[in-house]
Amino acid sequence: MLALVVVIAAFAAYFLSFPLYGPLLADLPANLLESYLTTFMASTIAGSLIAGTFADRVERKMAALKILAILLILAVFIYRSGHYIAASAIQGLAVGAHVVFWGALMSRKVKPWRRATVFAVSAAIANIYLILVQHSGHVNQLLAALPLVPVLLLPEVRDKPSRETWSINRDVVNFALPIVVFYILGGFMYAEMEVAFREAGISVHVLFYVAVVVVAGYLYDRFGRKPVSIAGLLLLAASYVLFNRNLVLSALLIQSSYGFVDVFSMIIWADLARYGSEGKHYAIGFSVIMASLLAGYKAILYYSPKASDFEAIALILLIFASVLIALVREPKISQEDYLMRVREMGGASQ
Repeated sequence: MLALVVVIAAFAAYFLSFPLYGPLLADLPANLLESYLTTFMASTIAGSLIAGTFADRVERKMAALKILAILLILAVFIYRSGHYIAASAIQGLAVGAHVVFWGALMSRKVKPWRRATVFAVSAAIANIYLILVQHSGHVNQLLAALPLVPVLLLPEVRDKPSRETWSINRDVVNFALPIVVFYILGGFMYAEMEVAFREAGISVHVLFYVAVVVVAGYLYDRFGRKPVSIAGLLLLAASYVLFNRNLVLSALLIQSSYGFVDVFSMIIWADLARYGSEGKHYAIGFSVIMASLLAGYKAILYYSPKASDFEAIALILLIFASVLIALVREPKISQEDYLMRVREMGGASQ
């Protein structure tokens, strides 16, 4: 069962990334880039919020994921026909919903002390897919859809009937604030830094990120969420300081930091979720992530700060996020407390 969850999570991680990398974005007309990314991020927010209203009631979550995979494959064909913005909207809706269903499934099926490793290994597999697609020469956009097809062959994951609850953990707010900072800076990266990296011939998705994300997953499960996330923040701060001084080193540090940030931001909602409201927690969390990315992306496009201002804004936000994380309690519960909760309410078996 655990191996199946890892495979499902790998496809989930690929779904998150493939609209933004590989043959699709490489062939997008330059004048449509802003509209494409804006539509994708906005529709992802809508997809996650819509799915969050009913995902906890759906017992056959794998069937829902297959339907969403079909929508993503359909979006590739729509993209090939030249309807780029329509394809982006469908991709966003499907990806947003997919994360909610996948998050609800992982929250139920993976114990807290394995979640970071499961997602990290899955993200590594997904990035290997991306590397293979990126190095295909961008000859055929259908290569972007090829890794989606095996999802249709995956077996259903058995789950107990859901006891849906609308109870939301109040600590969601405490962790949402630093995540807002992470991904506002991520929006900065899409609008400013990634453009510079591409112009310099530096790839953002390389095997270096694959190695870092696996290490980050192990460290989160071994030492807890708070201390490791702060280490990721330090790497992120260094990448912004070096951006106008050493592009290669800045790119390596941004890859390292987002290896840590991505794992933290995709598992924290499972740690916080109450039994029966996992989908709702992921809907809130992922919509916060995408709204922050969108805000950061738009802010840099229309504000265009000087290099010194860019560094100062990033560092102020990172200090703010570090303080917030230091003040909140560790979200990962002990094995003893978790097993007690499982006996009372149910929970992961893997």
